[in-house]
Amino acid sequence: MGGVHNQVIDGLNEVDVIIAGGGTAGCVLAARLSDADPELSILVVERGPNNLDDPTVTNPLFFIENILGLGASNPRMMAYKGQAEEAIAGRAMTVPAGSILGGGSSINMLTYTRPQRGDLDDWNMPGWSSEGMIPYMKKDFDTNQAIQRNLRYISEDGVRQDAAHAYVHPRLHDGKHPNLHILVEHEVVRVSSEDGKANGVVLRGTPGIKDLTGTHEIAAKKLIVVSAGALGTPLLLERSGIGHRDKLTKAGIDVFSHVPGVGEEFQDHNTILLSYYTSLTANETYDDLLNGRTTFKDMLENDHDMLAWNAAEITSKIRPTEKEIDAILRGDARSVWDEIFEKNVNMPAATISTCNGFIGPIPEEDRSERFLSTGSFLLHPLARGHVHVTSSDPDAEIDLKTGILTDKAGFDLAMAMWLYKKQREIVRRLDVYRGEWPAIHPPFANDSAAVAKKRDGPLPTPVEDIEYSTEDDKVLEKWITENLAQNWHGIGTCKMASPCDGGVVDENLSVHGVGHLKIADLSIVPHNLAANTAIMAFTIGEKAADIIAKELKL
Repeated sequence: MGGVHNQVIDGLNEVDVIIAGGGTAGCVLAARLSDADPELSILVVERGPNNLDDPTVTNPLFFIENILGLGASNPRMMAYKGQAEEAIAGRAMTVPAGSILGGGSSINMLTYTRPQRGDLDDWNMPGWSSEGMIPYMKKDFDTNQAIQRNLRYISEDGVRQDAAHAYVHPRLHDGKHPNLHILVEHEVVRVSSEDGKANGVVLRGTPGIKDLTGTHEIAAKKLIVVSAGALGTPLLLERSGIGHRDKLTKAGIDVFSHVPGVGEEFQDHNTILLSYYTSLTANETYDDLLNGRTTFKDMLENDHDMLAWNAAEITSKIRPTEKEIDAILRGDARSVWDEIFEKNVNMPAATISTCNGFIGPIPEEDRSERFLSTGSFLLHPLARGHVHVTSSDPDAEIDLKTGILTDKAGFDLAMAMWLYKKQREIVRRLDVYRGEWPAIHPPFANDSAAVAKKRDGPLPTPVEDIEYSTEDDKVLEKWITENLAQNWHGIGTCKMASPCDGGVVDENLSVHGVGHLKIADLSIVPHNLAANTAIMAFTIGEKAADIIAKELKL
């Protein structure tokens, strides 16, 4: 019988389909394929733990613990550690990813925004235009009193709707899917191939969770689908001998297939996180969890209403005004705007979202305060990064650089400076605004009009925009290079395109030059999306299931 297992299943040495990764897209794909043919034997291998009825998953507010708790103490997250990058003041970025059944959908902030039509139409791939993809976005979603304000996927009873609870667990318990197997706390180390085709996987217990040594091999009779995420998937392919021949040879890995695009063109939404003092009350922020007045244990024992909240009240998609464009963009940076954005009037440049609470541990001197934070994201930065293996050893250091602020035109830096100013002006006009939390804002001079400081009340109306001096802009530019970060929206490292354009998969998700091997996750997305990427992961899972069902004649 199918089910969730945390040990390799005795006698299960061969299945029809192996899905390497039980994240958002992987769960959707597995469930839909099992629906199409319950006799099809499917094995999903997920490196993280099972999420079934886990209160840190089902209660939306636990996103605070999951996202802020990144590190060895949090089994639901993993961290890809990058290398120092000169363009961002020598910082080495740590890129987080979900490591639990359901992937990011089990631990994220539950914000649902679709991409623009143009985001998909620009792929120029048959079947992947907005016309072809919108039906998949609608396939298994409903809304509660839907309005044009931050549609969230929390059910009416306040329980998170993640990919595993919505797609996989119901099928594992209905008695109708006996051949759907989920192996948690294990990871696929590499894909085995022969005669030009993928034919199985080598897996092991997940380090730090399973105290196991050695590996186990399982064969796939029909297909292997890699769904390990924007960073996990290219690393898995390279360990399997699929990638640029020079990089594989340098890492001591035998070349099975020369696919140069693997691991290239890493993209993300460049991010600024800031906090503000407010007049909000205790029941309007989650700050009591950070200042020690309550704990998640207390909230669970008392079935606190706030557990059903994601604290994200507002999100937006914005573009600079013509006046702002003239002020912030010069030379090559202005040419970028004119070429990409000017002709695409429905293409937003950024997102600003709010979060009712502080964005980290609250300093002792401010524990009586209530905060509002903003997350501001550049949706279409020019810069590109990369991720590659350095060895066949899955525990070896990786070659990861986000590429933040490396565009030669200076466009990303100029837009990040505009975005800081824009979000600050919006917050300054809120009735609850009581000033900036200085330590997290740029260190403008005390006599500057831009100085960040606490205030006794809201600003008098009408609120005038801050006039930033030349010196202020220098301070802000330095602060941006020291603080601009990646988000949790990585894409592009195994992009869908032709081989001559650096593509890794075709429109049917098949890896170029390798038979019986597909990819179904955010790594295939060729360009940044003006969206929270969870919706795209769900959509890719749905689309992949249709493609594979047709190919296997299910």
